[in-house]
Parts: sequence; structure tokens; C-alpha cells
Amino acid sequence: MDTGQMIRIVIADDESSIRNGLNTAVPWESLNMSVIGAAKDGMEAWELIRAYQPAIAVTDIRMPRLSGLDLIKKCHEANIPTKFIILSGFDDFSYAQTAIRYGARAYILKPLKIEELTAELEGLRDEILEQRANGSMPDMTDYQSLRTSSKKLFLNQLVQNEFRHNSDILKKLQELHLPLTDSPYRILVFSIQQTGEPSIPDITSELLEIVNEEAGASRFTAWECNPSQVILLVHTDGKAEPAPVRELAKRCLKQFKALENYRIVVGIGSGEQELINAYRSYGTALTALSYQIYEKEQDIYDESVICGLAPTISTSSIDISELISAIRRNDAEQVKAYCRSYFNSLLYVPMPPPSFIRGMCIYLITDVQNTLRKQIQSDINLFTELPYVTINQMSTLRQIEEWTTGLFSQYADLISQYLQDRKDSIILDAKQFIQDNVDKKIQAEDVAAHVNLSTSYFTIYFKAKTGTNFRDYVLNVKMEQAKHLLESGQANISEISYAVGYDDYRSFYRAFKNHTGMTPSEYQAKH
Repeated sequence: MDTGQMIRIVIADDESSIRNGLNTAVPWESLNMSVIGAAKDGMEAWELIRAYQPAIAVTDIRMPRLSGLDLIKKCHEANIPTKFIILSGFDDFSYAQTAIRYGARAYILKPLKIEELTAELEGLRDEILEQRANGSMPDMTDYQSLRTSSKKLFLNQLVQNEFRHNSDILKKLQELHLPLTDSPYRILVFSIQQTGEPSIPDITSELLEIVNEEAGASRFTAWECNPSQVILLVHTDGKAEPAPVRELAKRCLKQFKALENYRIVVGIGSGEQELINAYRSYGTALTALSYQIYEKEQDIYDESVICGLAPTISTSSIDISELISAIRRNDAEQVKAYCRSYFNSLLYVPMPPPSFIRGMCIYLITDVQNTLRKQIQSDINLFTELPYVTINQMSTLRQIEEWTTGLFSQYADLISQYLQDRKDSIILDAKQFIQDNVDKKIQAEDVAAHVNLSTSYFTIYFKAKTGTNFRDYVLNVKMEQAKHLLESGQANISEISYAVGYDDYRSFYRAFKNHTGMTPSEYQAKH
């Protein structure tokens, strides 16, 4: 087989059983194809496709962060010539129509038949090879880059616990000529944090050079896990303590500190013996890195920082009555005092597990949201935040506390405004009508008729009472609903455009970009 002509494949599905099944059940080698990446969500698939530009992508239609349909559209907009095969459990021809309109070459229903998928792949293979032969589709594959991407795929699968048998790992080690064995090792995670304007085009490559140079005397392998993370798996020659790898981390950091506008923080994983347990060492390194939340003046984190003491408080001990009262009174000082006391109560030790802090904060916000919804007995769209998304993106305890306090203060303002609006039944009825009909084209005359006023008088009255033009208010309600749906990941962008009353995707796209400064796909990627 001519490896230079191998056809690259990316698989994208949020179910690990399907990813692994496709990887092993399809006769890729006999098809002259090679799987160079398997993604568990749409954004991960986009990063793989953008980096390696595979000839074919086999993707689920519904995935977290970015749907299969939006993934195809994103590639089309970027002029990436990848050919798509869509997998879906939804027997709905409208999905197929949309997928084909965006450029999908096949649409296969789950539970899929390997024979059906293989037949589609064979057809695409023949088409691709013919296009390569006549020059209409350049061959982007070369042997060296194929080996590099295969190595990265294998190592990422290794640390993500996607292998079930040691024999599969040993086979891959031989194929890729990696100097790893079942002998003591640790994993180091180098986390890249940008502190200013990027000064180096490819910072991960620069970091990899430093790591490879400093670890040169050891048996190791290093790779870019993602654009902000480089991983080093290094054998420790039977030494159980982390001191030698800590010294290695220090040497790498010393070189890296000469580079401006970046900071590197290293997490050192647990010592392990068998490669099938690499996920344990990797997980320990990530857990240690999470303790950056406390903003300590250190660049290296290992098991010694991890708290093993069980929390002394739980969700059942939280009393939010005082906070709810402060929010309903719009008492900003009391809201701030409650939050300060609450966060202090979480510090049962100086540095409790960051996952505990985040979890208790998410619970608090969710409990407050649910209580306020019940108390004000309204379905108005006051609370569109998904606290777990925002909080898990924050890097310090101070940021989490400030954001949570600000959120509750915002709730207090919203509740205060809402309670004022309730005193005016016309405004209340108008807003409820808008909320109930957010999926339709809402005209001023429709709402005016609903509240028994003339259109001209209603628009003047609405502006006087709310301080907002009627059209601006309707647009804001629609865009807030759209943002909520984009953040939830429960619908694709085409579906969302119809859910907020737009007949076609392009009108929604323009309205959303004008309102937020971002396209729907960009907003979804950031949330």
C-alpha cells in the first residue's frame, strides 16, 4: 500500500462506544484510509479538521458545543474541502436536506450498518483518488504528517482512557515506534496561559522543542494535546518520588520564561506502572493544576497540593432565605455580605478541592434561580445564565466570587424592575405576549390589539413605561432566547433561527451578529 496516498479520516461522535466501534469495526486499511482523529464533540472535530484537513469526516448530527450540521457549515465557510458522512438517530428528512445543502455526501441512520458505511466510504475513496489523479483535489497527505497525527491520536486516547486492552496499546507502540513500556512513569501537563499579545506564531511547537531538549536523556514522549496544553510522559527508572520530574519541569520553565507574553504552569501526575493507567497520572496532573484557583505564587503543582479531607458542609446545610430576601429588596450591600460569608464558609481548609468550590457555587446559583422563579410565579426570561459553563471557565476563586456576587446583584435589579412592571398590567400583558410568541414575527399592532390599545398609542406608552423602544425590546428578547439555546447545545443554529421567529437562517445570522458582535457559531464556541 502506498502510504503517501492514504486518505485521512476524522470521526466525531459524543458516544465513546460509537467512536471506538467505528475505529475498530471499519476495515480502514483495506480501504486505503487512516483515522487520524476521533472527536467527542463538534468543536473538537472542528479543531482536528482545521489542523489536518482530512479528506473525509464521519460525524454525528447532534453533538455538544457544535452540531454536525454547523460543523459542515463552518468547514464550508472556511473553504475546507473535507467530504462529510452524517450519522443520525433522527429519521427526519429535514436534517438530511439541510446536511446535503451544506455539502454532506451521505446520510446514514443509527443504528448504523458497517456494510452501509463501508459502501459509502468506498464510493468516496474512488472519487477522491480520481480527483487526485486529475489534479482537481490536491493530496494533502504525506507520510510524516500522517505518522505525527496518528501518534497524537493514540496518545490522546491513551490519557483519556479509551483503551480497554493492553494488547491494543502494545500494538500501537510498535506501529508508531514509541519508546514507552510498562515500567514506572509520570505524566507532566504543561498548561499554556497567554498573558499578552501573542509573540510566537506556534507556541506549542516552541514549548515542545524545549521539553524534548530537556527530557532528551530520558525515555519519554511529548505531544501537543490541544493548543493550550503540551503533555510529557516520561519514564522514571523506578524512582517513586516526584523530585526528578520536578527538576525536569523546573529546567523547562527556566528556558520558557525567556519568552514574553506567556506563562507556563506544570501539573505533575501520579506515578504509574502500566500504560493502560495513563489516565490516572493525567487526571492527577489536571487535578493538581486546578489548584491554581487559589492564585499561589508557584508554577509547579503535584499531588502534595491535593486536599484529601472531606468537606464539612454540604448542599443540605445551605440556607438561602437571607439571600433571597436581600435580592427581593434589591439590597446590594446585603447580597454582597451574604456572598462573602458563603465563600468563607467553603474554606473548611485553606485550599479545599476546587471541584468542591465550583460545585457548591453552581448549586447556590441554581437554587436561587429556582426559588425566585417559584416566588415570582412567572415564565419571563430573567435567568438565561448556565452557571456551570461560566464558572468552570473561570480560573480563580476571586473571579468566581465576584461574578457570583454580581450575578445576584443583577437578579436584584431585574426582580425590582419586574415587580414594578407588575403594577402596570398593560406592560405585564405585553411582555408576556412577547415571551409567549417569541417563535413568531411579533408586530406592534399584534401586541397593541392584545392589550386593547391603538398601535401608535401603545408604542409611545411602552417606551414611556419601559424606557425601551418596542422593536428593540422584542429583538432583545429574541436574542436572549437565542443565546440561551446556543449555550444549551440542544438545537442547531438553523433550528434556533426558527425558534426565535426568523424564516431563514441568513436573516437570523445578520440580526444576531449585529446584536452581539459575533456570529451564532462564534458565540456558541465561546460558551
